[in-house]
Parts: sequence; structure tokens; C-alpha cells
Amino acid sequence: YKMLSIDYSDLLSSKDCSNVIENALSIKGVGALLITNLPQKYIDMRRRLLMLSRRFAELPEEVKNKYVHEESKYSFGWSSGKEKMKVDEDADVCKGSYYANPICDKLTDDNTLIKKHPSFYYQNIWPTEDLPEYEIAFKDLGKFMYNLGLELIKNCDSYLSNKIKNYPSNNLYSKITREKVAKARLLHYEPAKNITESLEDGLCSWHLDHGCLTMLTSAIFLDENKVETIKPNDCGLLIKDQGGNTVYGNIPSNALLCQAGETLQILSGGHIVANQHAVKSHINNNISRETFPVFIDCSPYELIKTPDYGINEKEVLYTRYLPKGAPKLSDRVDGCEYYHEFVTKTLSAYY
Repeated sequence: YKMLSIDYSDLLSSKDCSNVIENALSIKGVGALLITNLPQKYIDMRRRLLMLSRRFAELPEEVKNKYVHEESKYSFGWSSGKEKMKVDEDADVCKGSYYANPICDKLTDDNTLIKKHPSFYYQNIWPTEDLPEYEIAFKDLGKFMYNLGLELIKNCDSYLSNKIKNYPSNNLYSKITREKVAKARLLHYEPAKNITESLEDGLCSWHLDHGCLTMLTSAIFLDENKVETIKPNDCGLLIKDQGGNTVYGNIPSNALLCQAGETLQILSGGHIVANQHAVKSHINNNISRETFPVFIDCSPYELIKTPDYGINEKEVLYTRYLPKGAPKLSDRVDGCEYYHEFVTKTLSAYY
């Protein structure tokens, strides 16, 4: 499957990318596209951070536990074995995550807000004394990816203004940039133990991201000596298209994958569709997988009402081919007025 793409230079210019957005992110597509031909500085930043991912994951448990933050539902710092992708499955112990906002260390000094919404407003936690270069590498790559995501959001607004009569100018961009709400997740997938077959969702079950836009690097694979090795066959990111077909989300090392989330589906009135994805495991049990998504969100107090853009609400909130046991979007958004309420219900469904 060949993923549709926008060239990095085209994204930064005034070139109209509406055609690619329609064919990739609407009901016609898979809810994802590539940004290709990224500069050498991106390639260097990506490798620097992903090599640090395993270094942190292999620190002693008592060291890593200093950076666990349960009060924020593990939305800051380190977590492992906490997440459930389906209501009836065990917590996922095959990967570890380090979460932080790459744009802003602390969104507010208002302690009332911090206490009320710790998953948004708590401050970043960095392993400064145990891995001092981690914070710098995390922020450098995260900011680059976040800014590219905003350029794509501008193009989504242009596409929607062509599709929808009286569409508010810069609608998505203004909602997303009202506060610097973003979360990056440095992911370390453990070398698989005792796996004799490659499972379709063995490393991460089928799910949709609940935010606006996810920017994702290609993974690197490290052998038992922590040396970069070639990607094993028949594994990696899987994407489900709107016809229920499963395709590989292959990402070149000089490209980023952009995936639409459920909030973008809601705010666009269903003209952009969220991307359903999973991570397929490999058989070679001596190889770890390291990758880095940046989740671009809107303000916690953004209204989460479905706008009337010509598609009925039931259709807007429907997810095709949702796997059994996965929580429905319509259930999680039901009764929610603000984005933070939707996120709370979503996190409660997954953790």
C-alpha cells in the first residue's frame, strides 16, 4: 500500500494540498498521510532521541519509578503495564512510555486547574539527574514535529473552507493553538519474549487516538547490543482503511506519519476521519522497537459539540470496523460539553 504524501517544502509553502488531504484524511482515505523529504536535522534529531529511549527503559526499576506520576493518569513521566486498549484485556506490559509536553514545561501556575486537570496541566517531569540529555533531545524533536503538525492543520482548514459553506476562518488552527496543549510519548517496545508467531496487534491493540492530530516517526530497531538493525519482516504499524482493509503504515526514515484523531473527526463535522491502528509484533525476541509520536490537542475547555457541516451526528461519531471490546466514540463523548470531559472518559476507558 502506497501512503499518500505531502512534500516538506510544499507544506511550508503556500501550495494548496487540499487534494491530498481529501484523499488521505476524509472518508475516501485511511485517516493518515506522510510528510516526506524532511531535512537532515530531523533525521539526526530522530536518531538521537530514539537511541535514548532504550537507555532510559533499561535503567533500574527504582530509578524509573522516580518518574512515575499516577495522579495524572500516567500522562506525565514514565509508565509501564498500566494501559488497557480493550475493556476485557490485561494491562499492556510489552511497552514502556515516557510522556511530556514538548512545547511547554508548565501550562499554568493556577493550582486549582492543576489539581482539577492534572493530565493536562501538571508540569513535565524530566530524568535530569539520571539521563540529562533526555530532556533536550525530547524537546528538540517534539517541537519540530508539533510545528509541522500545525502547518498540516492550516491545510486542513483550507480544505474544509472549500467543502463547507460559511466555514469559520482558521477554525481548527485557532482551537488547537489557543493553549499549547500537546503530549509526546517516547515509546520503548521490549524485546518480545517467547513469541513464536507474529500477532496482528501483539505490541499495541487496535485503537484510535482521541486527540486532534498525531505526528509519528518511523521506528528504529535495536539488537541485544543496542546496535541499530534492519526492521524484521512482517511487523510494525498497521492501519485499517475505511473499507476495513488492513495495510502497513510504512514510514521512511526521512518522513513523518500524520494520523487524524477522534477530536479532529468531531471538530471537522466528520469531513476528516480518525485513523484506526495497531502495532504488529515480530518473532525475533532479541530486538526492541523505539518510536515517538506527538499528540496535538486542543484546550481542555474547548467545546466538543459536533458542528453541523452537512453530515449527521450519528455518522460523525461512528467508527467503522471498531474491534470488539474497544470503547465507542459515541459513548465516550455522550454527555460531554468540554474536551477535558471527553478525555477523562477516554482515559478511564483505557486505564
